[in-house]
Amino acid sequence: MALSISEVKFDTNLISCIPILTGQDNYNIQRLQIQTTLSVYSMWEFVDGTLTYSAQADAADQLRWKLLDKQVLGLMASTINDSLFMHVNYK
Repeated sequence: MALSISEVKFDTNLISCIPILTGQDNYNIQRLQIQTTLSVYSMWEFVDGTLTYSAQADAADQLRWKLLDKQVLGLMASTINDSLFMHVNYK
């Protein structure tokens, strides 16, 4: 699958609506907000496993995939309380 997006510019107003994950008390609402936000940008597929890295993709698509994946990880990391980072699995 060719990726047509080279970079995504997240709307800061939309991102500011995502609560910072502080633990199980707000996990469900934070998860829904992350999923909704990434779905708006057609990027939820990076998280749910629908879109995966393909070693057979051409170099440009591999670069785009890596960039978009980093953007998704960065967005998600920005919504997690620092005290929870030791529990995050980036696999």
